[in-house]
Amino acid sequence: SLASSSHFVPRAHDPRAAAMAVAAAEEAQASCDAADAVKLEGLGAKNLKRPREDILRLSVTTLAGDSVATLTLSASACVREAKQRVAEAINLPPLRQRLVLRGAILSTDDVLADIGVKDGDTLTLVKTSRMVLTASEDGLAKLWNIESGECVQTLSGHSDGVHMATLSPDGLCALTASEDCTARLWKVETGECMRIFVGHNAALCSASFSPDGLLVLTASEDGTAHVWKRFGRGGNVRPWLSFHAPSDVALWSASFSPDSALVSTACADKVARVWKLANSKCVHTCRGHGGAVLSAVFAPDGSGLLTASSDRTARLWCGQNFTYQRSFTGHKSSVSWAMFSLDGALVLTSSVDRTARMWSCESGRCLRSFEAEDKFIWWATFCVEDSSLVLTGSEDGSARLWQAPSADDD
Repeated sequence: SLASSSHFVPRAHDPRAAAMAVAAAEEAQASCDAADAVKLEGLGAKNLKRPREDILRLSVTTLAGDSVATLTLSASACVREAKQRVAEAINLPPLRQRLVLRGAILSTDDVLADIGVKDGDTLTLVKTSRMVLTASEDGLAKLWNIESGECVQTLSGHSDGVHMATLSPDGLCALTASEDCTARLWKVETGECMRIFVGHNAALCSASFSPDGLLVLTASEDGTAHVWKRFGRGGNVRPWLSFHAPSDVALWSASFSPDSALVSTACADKVARVWKLANSKCVHTCRGHGGAVLSAVFAPDGSGLLTASSDRTARLWCGQNFTYQRSFTGHKSSVSWAMFSLDGALVLTSSVDRTARMWSCESGRCLRSFEAEDKFIWWATFCVEDSSLVLTGSEDGSARLWQAPSADDD
């Protein structure tokens, strides 16, 4: 999604110098770790007994006193783990949870034992408003309260425009892709930049998490898509593996399949490709668009691929071989993005023709058009928690929330 007004953002320091500093620090840490291992072995590590971890049994209730969940956690666990357990119990994303103990809001990264949580304690759950994350050419990403329209967090640090911003599966981290050739990982709660992904030689067009949140996938105008490990030492991260477009033509987007076994890329050569993550080999090509493929995303169940193109259409490719099935036709200019609803029943497209359109995936019929008057719509997406809500971002610097029809309206 796109939004925000223009702001000045100072340029970052030379990433090469930062990378060298991180590498030196990691080498020093590795030496220390090796020395510690030798000392431990000399003490007869196999005979050492690890101290028993204290187990905490916690109750979680609402402000009204209604029971929400019962948690069994190690005293060394973080509040993050408690929020994830609550999310599993009541399907409330961690981003919308505030856990309170004795009047104090618990920080996500706090260790339970360190903040005085004891066995038998009761945590109070406060549900916060739904949030939406936007990206903008002003170099910022912003988190907004959907109900009030208030900006509650600003992610600042890129030295050029931000093309994409997305939340991690647990909602606690954000990922941004920028024209400054980097992607960044942020802690949503504090706005802190946790990682910088350095390795592309041109503007980044997209960045996304794997379904389990452990990997990051980026696509760039330099003709490559990189996979990165989200967790690791140091602030600057280098690619784990890469996919290369023919003749280094631009890759406009890249996405993981639901099981993370495959990666899709959308290429300026009019072709969408499906790659096997295990060996970086191209296993399928989807040909037929008459213009550059601008996005390619997998169906929620992995049974198909949806592509958007500058030829004014979106296309659906189904089956194990991703065979062409149907087109979504009606836009009067390039289709910049296409995606599925969470249940796969609906397709949403955005276009330079100043409209976003909702389609029935089964019939290909247009169910509704969202018009942004005289401004291009660069992006349209379903709200993660509620597919009946659609968010669009346009060139006037605004993000708009729309009510969508259901698939039953077909």
